[in-house]
Amino acid sequence: MKKVRSFKKELIYSFLTILFFSIVFLGIFQIYQLSKLIDESKRYQAQATTYLADYIDKYILEHKRVIQTEALRVKDALEAGDTEAIHEELRDIKLNYPGFVNLYVGDRSGKSIVFYPELYTDGTNRENLNFSDRYYYKELVKTKSTVISPVYHGRGGTDALLVSIVSPILNTNGELIGYVLGGLDLNALGEHITERNSGEEGNVIVIDREKNVIVHPSVDTKRDLVNVSNSEIVQYIEKNDEVEGSNYFKLKDPNREEYITYKKIKSLDWTIWVAKPTEAITNTYKDSIVTILIFLLGTAIVMVGVSLFLTNRLEVTLRQLLDYIKNYTNGIQQNAFVTKKREGPKEMEELFYYFNRMIDEVENNKLELLELNKELEGRVHERTVTLRNKNLELRNNHAVLLAVLESMSEGLALINNEKEVEYVNEYFLNIVAGGIKDDLLTLSCVYEQFVALFDIEHDELSAFFAKDKGELKLEYKKQQSKEQKFYVLHKFSVLLDDYKIGEGLLLRDITKEEEIDILKNNLISLTSHEFKTPITNIKGSVETLLRKEVEWEVDFQQELLEGIHEDIDRILQLVNDWMDISKIESGTMYVEREMIRADHLIEKSLDQIPKTLTTNVEFQFNNHLQEGYTFYADKLRVSQVLINLFTNALRYNDSPLKKIDVTLDANRDYTMITVSDNGIGISNDHITKIFNRFYQVDITATRRSGGTGLGLAICQGIMDAHGGEIEVISEIGKGSSFILYFPNKREEE
Repeated sequence: MKKVRSFKKELIYSFLTILFFSIVFLGIFQIYQLSKLIDESKRYQAQATTYLADYIDKYILEHKRVIQTEALRVKDALEAGDTEAIHEELRDIKLNYPGFVNLYVGDRSGKSIVFYPELYTDGTNRENLNFSDRYYYKELVKTKSTVISPVYHGRGGTDALLVSIVSPILNTNGELIGYVLGGLDLNALGEHITERNSGEEGNVIVIDREKNVIVHPSVDTKRDLVNVSNSEIVQYIEKNDEVEGSNYFKLKDPNREEYITYKKIKSLDWTIWVAKPTEAITNTYKDSIVTILIFLLGTAIVMVGVSLFLTNRLEVTLRQLLDYIKNYTNGIQQNAFVTKKREGPKEMEELFYYFNRMIDEVENNKLELLELNKELEGRVHERTVTLRNKNLELRNNHAVLLAVLESMSEGLALINNEKEVEYVNEYFLNIVAGGIKDDLLTLSCVYEQFVALFDIEHDELSAFFAKDKGELKLEYKKQQSKEQKFYVLHKFSVLLDDYKIGEGLLLRDITKEEEIDILKNNLISLTSHEFKTPITNIKGSVETLLRKEVEWEVDFQQELLEGIHEDIDRILQLVNDWMDISKIESGTMYVEREMIRADHLIEKSLDQIPKTLTTNVEFQFNNHLQEGYTFYADKLRVSQVLINLFTNALRYNDSPLKKIDVTLDANRDYTMITVSDNGIGISNDHITKIFNRFYQVDITATRRSGGTGLGLAICQGIMDAHGGEIEVISEIGKGSSFILYFPNKREEE
């Protein structure tokens, strides 16, 4: 017989069990939280790496643009031999961009002409030197574009770590007549990077394309030019094609493990990485885990003591209650009731009553506090997001504007008052520039590309640009595109404080609008033809029957009446098609679905094909499902779709023996009906448009068959109302297959 434990032991075991699972769950949760903190630390390190890489890229790019701009500014002075003007230009750059240690302008042979400053840092005067043997000069002569040299220590009076930015000076014929060089102080860049990384435990390392150190915590770049090609980290980064990444490394010198996040600066072919000792990431969390474990152990000991104390008190209370029950029971048996004892249970009930009320009140207050806390957190979060967004908006206003211009679905070009192209977005370049880079695009290139691409004369284009405002409709030349494309070019003035600073060109694709206009014009002709023909027939037949001077035979009268009936049916069908397309357009197409037998529906639809089309026709029904298979759909609407497909298959068929194959199949999700023919087929240019309203492959008045071009649009609308799809597979000269997909899942009406 199982030994029964005391109530005290049961309570102690219950307390300990609850405590054990609580500690386990709390420990698991804390470990999970700590692991999330490690991941968050890695993410912050990756973000810092990306931020520093972007900063370096923007820093070099800004100074590169300064040199490029200066090459344009000193061109006239260089051609005129005005060294004083060149000297003033270089002095202005030095004042505004102190990051340049020195600047000079050289001639086409590589000899320097003007230095600034004129004295080296050691006080020695600069002299005109020949730099034609330098790497950057040779690269400049070859490419005639801005060159950024590898990192080197300054020569001739300065020990700064430099990189040369060299931009060519070209004459109007595009020939090299000189160059502008700026020696950029990379030690200053390193100090900026160190300042932005201050307070972080990680070290920042930057190397150039030849693996020379630009920034490194262990390298004095002011004295040493160190190459780290043999570094394990550098070799790992070189092997990876990814622009950015991260990994753990076990280093020998210093002997420690580091976690690095890197990013390649593609525009400069430089690399930056942030290295943080693994201990800096994990030790804090390990200490936290130890602290948590000690805290949990202490909590367990305290809870054991508390449980013993509480169980003792509860046991005393229960013992008193048992004694009261025993005494009360003995009093009943002996017919001796003790009034004082009877008050005991009432007090216990009252105690529980007020205790429960207190618990309810505490829970209600806790819920209210939780709601208030949740509301407060929401407001704080909303305010934080608002402030962050405003901060980002202020910092990235220029970047956002540039991103908007590049993301436009229209082409945009800005031309200054000197008729120079200041800016073009990606869309304009793709349409007009013909692969020319935006920094090489000129207004004459734009003229040439417009004349080459579009059906327009040079005189007409010149007249448009001579106007202050206006727009010009353009059409691609046939040899430029398989499809007919239309554009409209708008020209507008760009004003700043009521002063015209240039002109803007906006290129917009209006092919869709042109197609709609053509479709509307064709629709008028199409509709008049479709309604005029049966109405003319009806009028002629009625006028014939109304002639009193002729007595017509009964058979002839019957034939005329049957013709009138067919023409009225044709008009009624046209009206019904218009009503159906209106319902589809307004979203009120209604289908009344029920379980219908698929094979019977297909066979009855075949019987409803117009008799005039059934000559020399072979029908074949392939049922891949069991006999009597049913699916959930609108019987009349599905029959309407099938009859339309059968009719098209026969009308657009030039074969001596016309064939229509109907296949019934199903899978887990859909019931499929395939209608195949051996007709003329549909080309790829038309197959994507045949479901458009009023669209017909042949829209001339002499086409092979009547119709408004609404049939397939109605078919697609009916399939959409069923939640299904219609698919087309076709090949010119071999026929077409239309596949109807009806979902097997029964949807609620």
